[in-house]
This record gives sequence, structure tokens and C-alpha cells, in this order.
Amino acid sequence: MRVLHQHTQLLTELAMLIERCKHELAEANSDDVRTNFGVNADNVERGIATLRSYASMHIDTKRLPRGGIAIYSCYGDPSLVTLGMSLAPALLANGSELPIYLYFPSLLKAYKEVFLQMISKNDSFRNIHVIDSSKAFFDKAINDPIVDTCLVYGDEWIDEYLVPFRENKKNLLFFGPGNNTAVITDNDNMQARANDIATMACILSGQAAVCLKRVVLSDTVNASEFTNMLKSAMMKQKKGLNPHTDFVTPILYHSLVSHAEHMIEHAVNNGAEVWSYSAIDTVFGTLLTPSLIIEPDLNSQLWQNYHFIPALSLISCHHHNIPHVVNTNNYKLAVSIYGDRHVYHKLKHMFSAQHAFVFHNSNFLDIMTTNKGYTGYWGGFGKSAFWYSYENNYQPVQGMFNIYEVFTKTR
Repeated sequence: MRVLHQHTQLLTELAMLIERCKHELAEANSDDVRTNFGVNADNVERGIATLRSYASMHIDTKRLPRGGIAIYSCYGDPSLVTLGMSLAPALLANGSELPIYLYFPSLLKAYKEVFLQMISKNDSFRNIHVIDSSKAFFDKAINDPIVDTCLVYGDEWIDEYLVPFRENKKNLLFFGPGNNTAVITDNDNMQARANDIATMACILSGQAAVCLKRVVLSDTVNASEFTNMLKSAMMKQKKGLNPHTDFVTPILYHSLVSHAEHMIEHAVNNGAEVWSYSAIDTVFGTLLTPSLIIEPDLNSQLWQNYHFIPALSLISCHHHNIPHVVNTNNYKLAVSIYGDRHVYHKLKHMFSAQHAFVFHNSNFLDIMTTNKGYTGYWGGFGKSAFWYSYENNYQPVQGMFNIYEVFTKTR
């Protein structure tokens, strides 16, 4: 019990450090990747809240650390994902004793500098090490005997590391993108729903794993009216070069844009209609207009796969076909069902076995709040998440995972 108390105290201390540096972290995040300052500031608050929530959780005292932990994220929003959802359970598991290795994307230079200066002020965090390169990180995670478990937020490139992880008897928890879907089942509160969906399509310029990417309209909905409302809501998402005033900002990696454009072009060649798409090259990257791709083919890569731009694919279908349309999806993370409770429960039953999250008239921002953070299970289906371990004979297991339990073992 005394050791566990020391570990929870570490979380409280780290939360206090981040609280003191929260403006500098948000500012550095926006300077590094040019994403909206307000969203980054909220993510810092979510990270702080998550640390404090973990510190106050009831923890099974029979659990012990597995060994060293390595945490990798290729995403540009580290305050919630890396520091809150990942470092918090790692510290709760390992305390100040066993090492914790972190990797921040190379673009996050200013953010990483603020973070390192911050933790250097407290000797309790001497076991936290930041690794500068992706190559060095995976070399450490795979080949260092002290590292037992690696948590990766990435994409399909993870496949190239599966054999080395298996050969070196290391554990891997992988979280990928989510091809998240909004389902509209009736005509209530249509403008409010359109506003919510547009925000979630464009948050962090469409590059976050929690972004909505697809909309399914039931035949019980006035499709024309809702589509016009959605267009209006997308147009109101302020775009520009200033992360302090603009919500949609340039995307630094041209490869992300070109990959999405290829999928859109293929969808258009097969009958889809594109509304409002435009791309402007700037000194900070490619600035995209929030857009809709209307009625892409279900078999298209655009509908089934993930992309990192502020664009929504929209399909109308008979209400009986909603489960088929939604489940035609390689990245099954979340579904947001907008409609009455009876319809929600009926559809939830059809989606829960294949999606990690099913929301009712809400989305991720309703569970990842700035006052509570997020300490719940995380996961996904399809290509969205898996647990790859010697305990399961290195057969990938999909579903929902308690990250603290992944980092620990029973006595």
C-alpha cells in the first residue's frame, strides 16, 4: 500500500507541474504543428484531469509492474494521449523505479523542450526518458531486456515490427486511427447535430484519431435539409494560418493530403460528389477547406479507410441498411448515434460487438472532459487496435483494454 501511495503521489506531482506549465505546453504545441491553440490548451487540461483521476482511482494492490514501459505516439496532440492516457498509468505501474521511455513526433521540438525542462525540476521523474528518433525508440523497445511492454499510437506501419516483437518476447499494445461514424436517425435538433459533427470533423484540422470521418443518414431523415445544414456548419469552421484565431489550420505533411486526395479522386471517378474541397499551399503546409464527399461507394477506400484531413463522407440509406453501411469499415473505433433512445439502443446492440465506443447524441469530447480527463478502457476493432503478447501466443487480440492492467501483472 505504501508503494502504491508513492506512485499516486507521483501523478499528483506531475499534474501540478503541468498545471504550472500548461500555457507554455499549449503554446509550444501550437507553434510546433500549427494546430488550434484553444484545442491544445483544452487537451492540456484533459491531460491534467486524467493524471488526477488516475491518482484517485481504486487500484488493485495485488498488481505488480511487468517491467520497463515504452510509449510511442506519432500524433501531434500529446497532452492528453501521451501524458494523460499513457504516462499516467505507466507511472502508476512503475513509479520512480522502472524506466519509462517516451517518443514525441519530431515536429514537437518546442513541446518536448518544455516537457523535459518541466520534469527535470523533480528528481522523482528521473526514470522518464525521452528518445529522439523513431529508430532509436523501437531499437530500445524491442532489444533492451528491461523493456517489457510497448504502447504505440500509430498506423499500418506497425506491421513491420510484429516479427521483432515476437522474436524478442515483448508485449505490444497498439492503438491506430478510428474511422468514426455519425448516424442520424430522425429530424430532431438537426442544426445542433450538424454543428457538433462539423466541429468533430475539423478538430485539430481533421488529424486527430477521434475525428468524425463519416455520416450515415437514415431514410427517416430529411437528407437534403440536413446536408445543407452540415454544409453551412462546415463553412463556419474558421480556417487560416493563425493557430490562435483559426480552427482549421494547414496540414504540415503533404503525404497525408495526397493520400486523402487519391481516395477522394477514386470516389469521384465512381460517382461521388465533392462539395467545397480546395487546397492551398502555404509556408506552413497545405490549408484545406472543410468538405463533404457525398455518396461515395461503400467499397471505396474513402469509405472504408481512414484519412487525416477535415473531410466528411456522407451516405444516405434505408434504416434497415444502417448496420451494414456503418460496419463496412476497416477502422472500427466509434459510432455516434443521433436519435431517440429506443433507436439508439436497437442500433447499439448491433454495433457494440464491432466498435469500441457507441455514443448517444454525443462524441468523444463528452467523455474526454477538461475536468475529468479519461481513465476508461481504450481500444478498437478492425485495424484500430490490438494487444499482441506472449500470453496470447502473439495472436492479435482486438477489443477494449485497461492500459494500467496492460502495464501490470497479478502477483
